[in-house]
Amino acid sequence: MRHPGVMKVALTLGLVACADGTTLDDGGGGTAATGTWSGSGGGTTTATTSGAGAGGAGNTTTTSSSGGEGGQGGSTTSTTTSAGGSGSGGGDVTPPTVVDVTPGDGTIAVLSSSKVSVTFSEPMAPASVTASANASCSGTIQLSKDDFLSCVPIVGGAVTEDDLTFTLTPNAALASLSTYKVRVTTGATDAAGNGVAQAFESSGFSTAFRHTVVMDGVNDFFPMSDAFATSTAGNQLYVTHDETDLFVGLSSPDIAPGSAGNKFVYFLFSVDGALASGNTLSSDGKAKFGAGKAMTFHYKERIVGATYKEYRVGDASGWTADWGTQNKSSFVATGFLEAQIALSELGATPSSVSVTAFTIDYAGDAGSGWLYNMFTGATDGSGAAPRDLVKYVGLTLPASAVPNDATHLKSF
Repeated sequence: MRHPGVMKVALTLGLVACADGTTLDDGGGGTAATGTWSGSGGGTTTATTSGAGAGGAGNTTTTSSSGGEGGQGGSTTSTTTSAGGSGSGGGDVTPPTVVDVTPGDGTIAVLSSSKVSVTFSEPMAPASVTASANASCSGTIQLSKDDFLSCVPIVGGAVTEDDLTFTLTPNAALASLSTYKVRVTTGATDAAGNGVAQAFESSGFSTAFRHTVVMDGVNDFFPMSDAFATSTAGNQLYVTHDETDLFVGLSSPDIAPGSAGNKFVYFLFSVDGALASGNTLSSDGKAKFGAGKAMTFHYKERIVGATYKEYRVGDASGWTADWGTQNKSSFVATGFLEAQIALSELGATPSSVSVTAFTIDYAGDAGSGWLYNMFTGATDGSGAAPRDLVKYVGLTLPASAVPNDATHLKSF
């Protein structure tokens, strides 16, 4: 027996096929459909399904029916509501990370002309990866040597060819013996718009030492980095360099160009770490370099008397080979001498250079010559027999310390 009235039934619907061919979808597909089919009592049933789409607000399904098989015409209504997901339906939600910085953390003796690159874990939105052209720390990639109180101006912004690695070109040479750090802010985003989750900051790399001296007769060697005490009180030797040139000098009250006398200063050089190449005596035979060590090049200049300057290459047979004057210069003023020699004149790209020096007064010790102004450790005295210069300055290039660092003054 059929009872008139209304009966509510809770349904859980998936896909429902209607008599007219309509398919009802309760999977959040984002469609609404109405279907009609015939009941066994000749009435009609209407079903309505709505959904907000994948990950949307949910779905509601209403089903109603009326009439029965020859009966009085009852009705049935069913309503089903399901909660949808809260997501956006998928896509990249992973924030990018910094996977590499070049030069790397802890790298030392980085050249002043170096560029800096940052590599990310995934392709970035290039417009979001920026670098400031002035000293403000306003870009999403920043380079600083003062903990980001100011930043290095960058030429042309952050440049990339693959959206993964971005290269910065500083607008000027990096400072000598300075630590530079890289910062990446959360404003840098990947192609999907995800920002770097947490600002990145490197621990930093350190630049190489460099100091350029101008050949003008003015003493612009730095006392704190370039000056060396000599074996003679009141005199001072200088050795320094930048990334292309070596500079040497001498301060002495004996330097008096054009006056009467016969005094010379010698600077001798080697790029052989073992000090085995060259000659074991100076060209005048007045100085030696420890026991069996050799030097390969010399520059000598007259500091009292007529003007004279000489560049020679030494070998086992002597110092007869001309070193030439190319890429070399010097300046002699009262009380001061300075000289410049291109590092390329010592070798294509020397990885080390050794320097020693002495001054000789050829009229001293009754014509035997008197040697002085050697590096500390040697003793002033007669040149009647070869006098041991004892010490030299040994530099590694590029250098991670100042020239007069205590580790650089070595014994032959």
